[in-house]
Amino acid sequence: MRRLLKPAHFRFIFVCRFSDVHTRHIIKTSVQFQVHSCGSHLTEYEQTEILPYSEIYYLGLNANKIQVASVPGACNHGFDDERGDYNVVEQDHLAYRYEVLGILGKGSFGEVLKCMDHKHKALRAVKMIRNKRRFHQQALVEVKILENLRQKVSEIGINSDKRNSL
Repeated sequence: MRRLLKPAHFRFIFVCRFSDVHTRHIIKTSVQFQVHSCGSHLTEYEQTEILPYSEIYYLGLNANKIQVASVPGACNHGFDDERGDYNVVEQDHLAYRYEVLGILGKGSFGEVLKCMDHKHKALRAVKMIRNKRRFHQQALVEVKILENLRQKVSEIGINSDKRNSL
């Protein structure tokens, strides 16, 4: 599964279709162009984190970004709280593709974020699993279930309008 977050620690997230919306047009550009033109607005951490990405859709330039904590005891460099939940920053990016709009809900395994997918111009629900080893196995089970559902939907040919209501 492709990691979609800060690569400092492994974390699972799930992306599910929320509903289609029309948003401002954001052009996919090269990483080199983004770093050159927006580098001064990226945190020091992001300036190196962004380099492996081949597609950039959103930078979260208006977000009150987390500054990497070099303080001993900071969880995942300040990106997580002591429970292992991601410290949500509205208007920040996830994987330079999703814009965090808010929190839809919280549970014992993590939280669900309302995000704008700037690649597909659609709202998405992104499930963030807590950054604790014991939750990773459960996350893999959920990924398998979602993959099976996606396969079954494509096999029986449900069109996209009916899929949104599932």
